[in-house]
Amino acid sequence: MSEKKGAWVLSYFLGQGNSAEENALFLAYSRDGLHWENLNGGKPAYVVEGIGGNRIRDPFVYRKNDGKFIMIATDWTLWQTPAAISEGYWSNPSPYLIVADSDDLIHFTNTRRIDFAQFTPEATANRRAHGWPDMHAWAPEVFYDETRGEYGVIWSGDGDLEGNSVINRTYVNYTKDFVTFSKPELFFELLDDNGNNITEIDATLIKNDSSWYMFFKGEANDAKDIQEAKSTSLKPGSFTVINNKKYITRGTKQDEQMYTEGPFIIKLPEENKWYLYADFYGRDGVFGCWETTDLEADPADWRLLDEKEYSLPFGVRHANTVRVTEEELEKLLNR
Repeated sequence: MSEKKGAWVLSYFLGQGNSAEENALFLAYSRDGLHWENLNGGKPAYVVEGIGGNRIRDPFVYRKNDGKFIMIATDWTLWQTPAAISEGYWSNPSPYLIVADSDDLIHFTNTRRIDFAQFTPEATANRRAHGWPDMHAWAPEVFYDETRGEYGVIWSGDGDLEGNSVINRTYVNYTKDFVTFSKPELFFELLDDNGNNITEIDATLIKNDSSWYMFFKGEANDAKDIQEAKSTSLKPGSFTVINNKKYITRGTKQDEQMYTEGPFIIKLPEENKWYLYADFYGRDGVFGCWETTDLEADPADWRLLDEKEYSLPFGVRHANTVRVTEEELEKLLNR
């Protein structure tokens, strides 16, 4: 099958409110990578029931080596319940992620809630002694490491595994079956010129030739925009920030904050062109889109598309994509 025959399916949540129907898995599709249309009439494709708080955010859909799909998402559930309910999620986030299986992106089964942060009793005690909530697990994404022969799940956690820090960094757990996972390892940390940690979240990966590129939200000096790192492997600790730590989403105006997060990037089939999307999180589901023919181009050379050049469903938050065949898309359209 030609790489051009197929489409992308976009996974996202709405999240303007706290209802289970908004904090659920939504799907859309596109054949050109620019114009996206809702699937399932704009209704949730899957609502979690009977697990945690029945709410998810940051859903990521991945096609495994067997051709089937896995969905993994942030568990939008209060962790220390019921005593902490009055304090709200942000004061008591969950260390769990929600995982579900699917053959066709229509039916989701075997939904499970897995502790990815996997605190030691000492780390938990240390955080709580400082008055901090347990470390959260946010914004998961899956990749396959051919060298290890395992899948990796990266996610954002606000601390170190000993409970000594509250800075968001990117962690990884490995698995062969998405049921049993390894203990978390530090995958990437953003550092300033003095070697101090800087908050970074929402990492997303894409491979080109023999290199991997990672896009993430960096928060140096309260920056909150998208930066880029590169590695020739998927080994934890191997990624290095490129382009002099500039922000792609700022283009030529590096001192002008754009307030973006939740990036995802796609490559046009059989073309040397990429689209980077990022969530303007203060604008209730509005995304920006930048294009390039060189993933290592200076941020000034990434073109910010006019909003008339692309379209997404209303209210999309923290999206990502998976490639599907025409036959798979037809089944989704005929659902």
